[in-house]
Amino acid sequence: MPPRARAGSVSGVRRLRATYKSFDPVHVDVLVAALLVVAGVLAAVFSSDAVSLAPRLCGVVGIAAAVAIRRRRPVAAAMVVGVSFVSASALGGAPSKATGVVALAAIVACVYTLGARVAGWRLVAATAVLLASFVTDAFVEQSDLLGSIAFFSIFVLALPLAAGRATRNRARLANELSDRARALERVREAEAQAAVQDERARIARELHDVVAHDVSVMVVQAAAAKRLVERQPDRAEEAIGSIEGTGREALTEMRRLLGVLRRGDEDLALAPQPRLGRVEHLLARTRQAGLRVDLERSGSAAPLPAGVDLAAYRVVQEALANVVRHAGAARATVRLAYEPRAVEVEVLDDGAGGINGAPPGHGLRGLHERVDLYGGDFEAGPGEHGGFRVRARLPVNGGSG
Repeated sequence: MPPRARAGSVSGVRRLRATYKSFDPVHVDVLVAALLVVAGVLAAVFSSDAVSLAPRLCGVVGIAAAVAIRRRRPVAAAMVVGVSFVSASALGGAPSKATGVVALAAIVACVYTLGARVAGWRLVAATAVLLASFVTDAFVEQSDLLGSIAFFSIFVLALPLAAGRATRNRARLANELSDRARALERVREAEAQAAVQDERARIARELHDVVAHDVSVMVVQAAAAKRLVERQPDRAEEAIGSIEGTGREALTEMRRLLGVLRRGDEDLALAPQPRLGRVEHLLARTRQAGLRVDLERSGSAAPLPAGVDLAAYRVVQEALANVVRHAGAARATVRLAYEPRAVEVEVLDDGAGGINGAPPGHGLRGLHERVDLYGGDFEAGPGEHGGFRVRARLPVNGGSG
């Protein structure tokens, strides 16, 4: 068969199947039962003698009519089949060759539905009634007893029942798979919502770090410019220029962070991230705010994972922002220690030994969460020789340090 003809036949079968499924199954059963009744009546009339016509007609009509209720009342349909079959045989009107085909089709349909829709003791009882009716018919007919019982038991009872049970199991499996798929979909939606919340929290931490440091520096510089504008206008102009530069950098980084709300993670990953390599630039801006900051390095500055590098940078940024805003310090020291399996960041100041006596705020708690995310250690509190100390140790390459 040519490919086009084969494709056309497949699509035609699919259309017929879709059309069939669009009909109400109960209405289809009624229509099929009506057709079987008409066929049974015609077969009985044209193939029977006058003596056996009435019982044979009643038998085939009863069996065919049971098809109409096989979906709604499968057990009742099986009972109707059994009673009709035995009654017709007892009255001498057992199905002939012609009416037997109609009766056989109706019985197989009812037995199949019985296996597909009924379980437990009701299935056993209905099956027993049908088997008893077949055995009774074989005795009444006094024909090949064992052959008749074997034929009805295997081909009319066992195989349709097995087919119905297989259909029932397949439908149950399909329902279980559908329920499981819906449960997995709900889990995926919950995970997606959790990921969204985590991303929002991450962006909030990033924005806090940016705003806390840069805006604090800008406020200090603006206050200095205000004091110098009349006496030393050149220095005041320099401070205002520094405010402008700091503001531009803060806006640029805020745009990058908020861009994740409009772009994919791939675009965000390609954007330049703050890192320890830019810490000198961060210290320069802090010095412009009037705070003397020293940088001490130890170890070999090897490349760090992007997340660890950013977290270490944010620790320095947030700690210096707190010094500028709260500590009343004149000097701070930033120490970077590179180890084979960890990087340690420490910020010390010579202020009053705390954040104006207040407990750690959201910034330090955010830093703690950020460091915990990478399996590191975080400490924040008064230094051994006064002032305030912030220390973070971040493992590198899965190490614990």
